[in-house]
Amino acid sequence: MAADSHLDTDVAVVGAGLAGLVAARDLVRAGLGVIVLEARDRVGGRTLNEPVGADPEQVVELGGQWFGPTQHRVSALARRPERYVEKVWSEEPYSGGGYAGYMPPGAWTDHGAALRAAIGPLHWAGSETATIWNGYMDGAIQSGQRAAREVASALG
Repeated sequence: MAADSHLDTDVAVVGAGLAGLVAARDLVRAGLGVIVLEARDRVGGRTLNEPVGADPEQVVELGGQWFGPTQHRVSALARRPERYVEKVWSEEPYSGGGYAGYMPPGAWTDHGAALRAAIGPLHWAGSETATIWNGYMDGAIQSGQRAAREVASALG
C-alpha cells in the first residue's frame, strides 16, 4: 500500500494480540467497519510458540498462553480445541514458570484507570488494562471487549 493511500473505515485497531483481535471481532459484530494494523508478520501478540528442535512438537511457549477455571472469557473461546497439551510451568526451562505480564507493586491499583482511559478518539486495550486477570489471556479478552463497547458507544 502506498504511503499516501487512504483507507475508509470506522475503526482502526492497532495491534493484533488477543485484546485487539477480540475488539475487532466485537466491533464487526456491532456493524462497524474495522481494519486491524499489526507491525509483525503474524497475529496473536504474546501468544507464540517457537521451535527448539527438529520435532515440531518441541517448542518453547512465549507469552500468555495459560488460563484457569475462573478465566471465563478465554475458556469460552477455547471450547473447541484442535488438540490439548498440558504445560507444567514450573518445569519450563526458558521462562522459569512466568506466564503473565508484570508491573511493580501498586501500579495496577494506582494507575489502572489511567491505563485504560480513552484519549480523544484513542481507546486502549491489552491485558495490562484489564480490570480482572490483568496480565493474563482472560484479561486481554476482557479489555478487548471493553474497548469495543467504548468505541461502539462513542461512534453511536
